[in-house]
Amino acid sequence: MKIKIGILNLVVLIYLIGCAKKTYSVCGLELGENTITIDSKIIELKRIAIADTTPASISGKIYAKSFDGSDTLTENFAYTNIFVRDLKTDSLIGTTSNLKGEYQFTIPAAEYDLEVQFIGYNNLKVHNIKITTGEIINFSAIIGQGNGVTEYLWNSNGSYKNKTE
Repeated sequence: MKIKIGILNLVVLIYLIGCAKKTYSVCGLELGENTITIDSKIIELKRIAIADTTPASISGKIYAKSFDGSDTLTENFAYTNIFVRDLKTDSLIGTTSNLKGEYQFTIPAAEYDLEVQFIGYNNLKVHNIKITTGEIINFSAIIGQGNGVTEYLWNSNGSYKNKTE
């Protein structure tokens, strides 16, 4: 019995070593050295209004773009993670998009980094967003297939720019 378990462990170990040398595919995306990616981008990030409430609100819709060759957006990009990181406390608040790619959550007034994540797609980050009490923010974005990060900086005038520009 011990010999059978030892042989089985050896076979599993050989299999795992062989897998470690291969190029992997996540959601149809090969993760190799010369991987082509599609950049993520913001569709809309603006303050809509200020409500007479204590928490601020962030809502919007997440779309996706993949390598299917048709250059079309996926309308219903479900289960995408959208969250903010408080720059003072390093705490996270967030949610997951619904079946239509829509999301909504409330946060206290603070300064945040906002991030969108989905496995097999580029992360999208917006740095230094200052949220005041009662603000209503609409944030919609396209995340492109890949394994990188697209970063934006939030300006004090309420606009944003790509961090690489």
